[in-house]
Amino acid sequence: MNKINFPMKKIMLKLIMVIFSTSFFSANVNAAQRQDVKCYVELYGGAETVIFIETHGDEAKHLDRIARQWLNEKVTTQVSKGKKVIYKVHECALLNTPFKSNKAKAIDAITAR
Repeated sequence: MNKINFPMKKIMLKLIMVIFSTSFFSANVNAAQRQDVKCYVELYGGAETVIFIETHGDEAKHLDRIARQWLNEKVTTQVSKGKKVIYKVHECALLNTPFKSNKAKAIDAITAR
């Protein structure tokens, strides 16, 4: 039988602990850097809805850039079976921040999370 000696077991156990601890801490850092953004958009065909976007790092500080990036992108909506294309992004805000326009606030209030 092939037995692993005691010092080797200690080394392997420490190695396993290091691997698990670094993956745990990196997951916490990534979760802290993530911020969700919501955008009030108009789709081709005239429908209006609120979409939710996950951002990382400092991206959430640049809401106008996020709005430009999502023009002509296909998104899944709650009212359609397939994906729809974004015609215009009216406004973006952090998830827990209210929209500025009353129309966006009304649509956000009835949008499921």
